[in-house]
Amino acid sequence: MANRIDAGSLVCMSRRNIKGQGLVLERVKDVSLYAEFDLEEAWHKLYNRYHPEYMFHNDNNFSLIWTLRTDAISAIREQIQINNPKAEDELIKQFFSYNAAYSYQKFGAKIAKLKTDFTLVRWLKSPSDYGDKPCKWHDNREVWHPTSLIKNL
Repeated sequence: MANRIDAGSLVCMSRRNIKGQGLVLERVKDVSLYAEFDLEEAWHKLYNRYHPEYMFHNDNNFSLIWTLRTDAISAIREQIQINNPKAEDELIKQFFSYNAAYSYQKFGAKIAKLKTDFTLVRWLKSPSDYGDKPCKWHDNREVWHPTSLIKNL
């Protein structure tokens, strides 16, 4: 139980040169349950071209697809805020952003397992962005991260 990450845990970023130090404020183990919306299914409809209900089968213009995806994600976020005002919009935004960057690989030829477990961390000492200096962007900020990227100190 010592490795369990919960609210109040002191954590750092794994796989970084400067690991940083932060305090966990909140943990959401399943974003879809938290938002009361099937975000994984929505993500697959937007990004997984092998999904039966993929929305962009006939479009080959990547700038158009990007615009349509952005509009669809905005509409999903608005609908979640209407249905569940307690759901934090920044978490929903981070879910789509992170999974679009790291689960959508080789222009959709490979889809990695989606990250649905997220943790809100207030950074006391900033981690690096894989370099030798702490990242100024994290200074005294509360940031949602996939829980698999952080570890207890």
